[in-house]
Amino acid sequence: MPSSNQTPDEQTSRTEPGNNTELAAANQELDTLRAENAILRENALRLDMVIDSTGAGYWDWNMETGEVAMNEQWARLIGYTLEELMPTTLDTWQQHCHPDDLQKAMVLIQEHSDGKTDHYECELRMRHRDGSWIWMLDKGKITERDDKGHPKRMVGSHLDISQKKKSDSILHKRIEFEHLIATISNRLINLALEEINPVIDDILGIVAQHVHADRCYIFQFFDNNSKMNNTHEWCAEGVNPEIENLQELPTSVFSWWVEKIEDREVVYCRDVSTLPEEASAEREILEAQDIKSVLMIPLMAESKAFGFIGLDAVKEYMEWDPDTIGLLKLIGGIISNALARQKAEKLLETELNLALQLSASQSLQETLNLCLDTALDISGMDCGGIYMVDPKDHSLQLTVHKGLSERFLDATCSYPAGSRQQQLVLEGKPIYGQFQASITHKNEQARDEALKAIGVIPVLNKGRAIACMNIASHTIEHFPAASKKALETIASHIGAALLQATHEEEITETKNNLETLFNTIDDYLFIVNSDGNVIHSNRATSEALEMSYDEITGHHVLDFHPENQHATAHQNITAMLEGTGDLCMVPLQTKSGKLVPVETKITRGIWNKQPVLFGISRDVTQRLKAEQALRESEKRFRDLTELMPQPVFECSTDNIVTYANKTSYTLYGYSGSEMTAGLSMFDLCVPESRPQLREMHQRLLKGSSLESREITALTKSGDTFPATVYASAILSGKNVIGFRGVVFDLTKHKEIEAARRESELKMRIIQNYQNLLDNIPGTVYSTDSFQRFRFILSSQAEEATGYAPEEITGMPEDWASIIHMDDREEYQRACQAMESNLLPTVLTYRIFSRNGSCKWIEDRRSPIIDATGDYAGSDGILLDITDRVQTEKEKNELESQLRQAQRLETIGTLAGGIAHDFNNILTPILGYAELLEQLLEPETGLLEYVREISTASVRAKHLIGQIMTFSRIEESKHTSINPATIIDEVLKLLRPSIPATISIITAIDRKTRNIDADASQIHQVIVNLCTNAYQAMGANSGTLQLYLREEEPSKSLREKHPDLEARPYAILEVHDTGMGMNKETLERIFEPFFSTKPVNKGTGLGLSVVHGIIKQHGGVISVASKPGKGSVFTVYLPISVGEVHEETPQALQPGTTTMHASLIFVDDEEATVKMMKTMLENKGFTVYATTSPKEALEIVRQGSKPIDLVITDLTMPEMTGITLATQLHQFNPSLPVVLITGHGNDEALVQSLDYKEIARILRKPVSFAILVQEIQQILEP
Repeated sequence: MPSSNQTPDEQTSRTEPGNNTELAAANQELDTLRAENAILRENALRLDMVIDSTGAGYWDWNMETGEVAMNEQWARLIGYTLEELMPTTLDTWQQHCHPDDLQKAMVLIQEHSDGKTDHYECELRMRHRDGSWIWMLDKGKITERDDKGHPKRMVGSHLDISQKKKSDSILHKRIEFEHLIATISNRLINLALEEINPVIDDILGIVAQHVHADRCYIFQFFDNNSKMNNTHEWCAEGVNPEIENLQELPTSVFSWWVEKIEDREVVYCRDVSTLPEEASAEREILEAQDIKSVLMIPLMAESKAFGFIGLDAVKEYMEWDPDTIGLLKLIGGIISNALARQKAEKLLETELNLALQLSASQSLQETLNLCLDTALDISGMDCGGIYMVDPKDHSLQLTVHKGLSERFLDATCSYPAGSRQQQLVLEGKPIYGQFQASITHKNEQARDEALKAIGVIPVLNKGRAIACMNIASHTIEHFPAASKKALETIASHIGAALLQATHEEEITETKNNLETLFNTIDDYLFIVNSDGNVIHSNRATSEALEMSYDEITGHHVLDFHPENQHATAHQNITAMLEGTGDLCMVPLQTKSGKLVPVETKITRGIWNKQPVLFGISRDVTQRLKAEQALRESEKRFRDLTELMPQPVFECSTDNIVTYANKTSYTLYGYSGSEMTAGLSMFDLCVPESRPQLREMHQRLLKGSSLESREITALTKSGDTFPATVYASAILSGKNVIGFRGVVFDLTKHKEIEAARRESELKMRIIQNYQNLLDNIPGTVYSTDSFQRFRFILSSQAEEATGYAPEEITGMPEDWASIIHMDDREEYQRACQAMESNLLPTVLTYRIFSRNGSCKWIEDRRSPIIDATGDYAGSDGILLDITDRVQTEKEKNELESQLRQAQRLETIGTLAGGIAHDFNNILTPILGYAELLEQLLEPETGLLEYVREISTASVRAKHLIGQIMTFSRIEESKHTSINPATIIDEVLKLLRPSIPATISIITAIDRKTRNIDADASQIHQVIVNLCTNAYQAMGANSGTLQLYLREEEPSKSLREKHPDLEARPYAILEVHDTGMGMNKETLERIFEPFFSTKPVNKGTGLGLSVVHGIIKQHGGVISVASKPGKGSVFTVYLPISVGEVHEETPQALQPGTTTMHASLIFVDDEEATVKMMKTMLENKGFTVYATTSPKEALEIVRQGSKPIDLVITDLTMPEMTGITLATQLHQFNPSLPVVLITGHGNDEALVQSLDYKEIARILRKPVSFAILVQEIQQILEP
């Protein structure tokens, strides 16, 4: 088989010759194919030329493999070469297709694959190599399917339609703009005035959204373009509105773009950061608002810019093409016309409203206010006023005003005739300018108002100025030009209205004055027409008749009189009209039927050019009542005078009694008939008083209204009494027809006067001696008979009580109010007793001062006895004896403590004596026991009994030692002592007295070193602390704990207790589980006499003594406690610098070496002498034993026997051991003397401690072994 790579010619040359026929046929077929190929190549070339001429790229998609064959043009359309895109697949197309368009294209391809469409066609965007998007028209068709109808191959083309799309977009936008302009124009046609602003706001939103702006707004200039307001605004979602912040902005801040707007230029900047340097201020403001692009279209009216429309791009930079800007300028013109029409219609509406309001105005004031409000509204100014020209002197008078200060008004409220201001107004020409420049004001008050723009618009009527409107502003520099014509138009229209309102005001004022006068008359005024009907009446008539004005008007005048008296009323009216009568006394009848007595007068007159009758009715009800009251008053006067406790007289001018009340009969002793039977007033007084009566009557006759004289009255029986006569004249018209008088008996008054003078005298005395009273250490007072304090005369009252004297006398129970409740009953009882026995008394009680403190008062008072001998009160002095009571209390407490100390001293002395005797008894017992212990052999079995006797004797000795410690009276002597030993002694002493319910726990560190202290005082400290502790626990169960240790205080503890030093201390702690203490108690725990125990249960000295002892020893004591938690007392005592160790003498053992020495033993106890003689001789001593110190002294004095040592008792009847030692040393100064004592508080013992010739001092009962040891130490030093 020929190779597929051979040409048909090559294949033919190798064919066998026998095959010529086939070869010919093949050649013919080959020629045919060559012709067809030539046609195909020509067609392909032609197709390529056609494709190239269309600029389309084609593609061939193998839908089974995904491979896509593309031509070079397809690649060039998106900026690539075909080689750069190889290998080309479906992904190549998808990767360059816009994501939003890819989905749509795939849907369309699927629909074509499914046979739903004849071919596939889609407009989509392809990503160009430079990153831009190219619009493509993608067309294709499935050309081959498999047996099942599934698509296998699809071919198509791409055509660049970007330019067409752009042209379509421009055309679409232009159509939209034309539609937008038409819409805007239609919306602004035939709008009502109030609809214009909302529609403009809507239009701004439509325009902004159309050109993709984030904010669209309008600014309008004012004040000669020096300021501008943001009047309209639309903002996209997420963009903050600024309209509230952009009011009254000075245009000088935006000078660059305002200048361009005024030149009718459009201001457009795609990037505000590129604004020129001269627009730096605008650039800074725009950037502060995050504005990226800005466009401003001028708003024009009458070839002048009055504002602009602004568009801002905030979210991204915007580029607006010239066509868009041109269309926006057209829209700006439409909005300009709408705003201009708004102003014109507003002005027209304002003028129409003013005309309607003026026609309905009820007063000149209302008319002026309407004119001023309208002028301010039209001009946009903030203040002004209207001056009226006074028709009398042509001066200017400010009648209404708005927005001006009182200070300015005071200076400009009027301008006189001839003034500069008056002359300008009368000229009738409007004046506009600045206040300071146009009108000269020398008055500083006017200049201080700081007015700027002002307009003075005269109001004319028939060419004559009748008023002027002054319109001004505090902020606007230039008077708005658009407002001038409007104001002048208004001024031309209101002249007649003002003149008419002025005339109506004058008429109304006159009418009101007449009506006011008519209604202020209390009489009933009415007007009746010729038919007899009432046509007018005043308010008093309506009130009297209980009818309204309308109810009265139109009714016949006779309808207001009782029907049964109509004829009488008619006759009276006729008589008055004919001149034959004066009054009509027929009463009026009210709506309710009540009759009102009146007197009526009628006169003829003219009313509204018609003949009428003027009537006046006067209510005579009160007069009739007064007349009746007068009659009743006279009766009551008579009744009253009869009841008066003073004599009442009436007499004629010649002093004859014409009337006297019953009291007069009683006081003077005359009967009623006698008193009025020609008795003279002179008969009722002693002759000496008659001149005073005559003088009084003469003065009354001369016109005096009231006279009084003091006389001596005379009764029928001849008795006299002091009296005062008060008299007045009885008048008839202006004539005196008699006298009326009252007589006051002065008997009681004289007595009271005497008492008053006495009281004043007393007060003068008090005042004269006030210094003396103030220096009295007390408060002087006086009480009345009810124990009420009348006055407190000492300045010390307030010091003692805290209350001012007037506060005390104003208390509910007076002085008793501040007396202690426990003492108040005794105080009342003592006061009652003094009132009964009329004897001076001394009271002692407590009071509470204002601050709540209790004070003791000694009240010394004496009764006041009146002239009748009755109790009338008391005088007294209050002494503050609080300090004295407190001193006495403290004295009593000290005396009690002294007695207690004396009892303790007595007990101590008694205890010492008992201890001495007991020691004398114990001495032979212990001595013989020791002797027996030496003599008895252990095998006897008796030695144990002897030792028990010795043990019991030693225990008795310790007990006596404790008693002696209690009774010891010595000066404080500090020695080195072991605190643990003291604690042991105290616990042995206290254990029997501590309740068994209280357990004692100790933790004693025996290694604690000695302290330098007085053993007895430390003993007392521990006793007091332990006693305090178990008493705090009471009879209840509890635990007493004692701890002893040695340690150096920490730094923090030393800071808390500055007296502690950095050195070792013996620390004693005493714990109890008692009730504990609060903070207040802790603060006072160491105060002398302070105690929480009941009375007689403690002196309050225990802890204060403890505190003092510890301080004396250079130590510190502290306490910690809480209520219910017990207490802990801690004592710090410094450790001794030098340690002293106690040596315990060794007991003398049997068989010890015998001693050879001569000694004298002296004791007043025979048993002791025998025992000591026996024991000492048993040790080999030569003993001269005696119970007489004198005998011992004689032995030594004789010198016949050598004496090596004297042992003597301290206390003996003949002489003390000290005296014996002194006298022995007179004979033998070197003779050693040993003192033995059984007493605990012997003064001789105290003296012996300082006596140098005493070799030893031993306490009974002394151990024989110790005695022998001491003798050995003395004799063998």
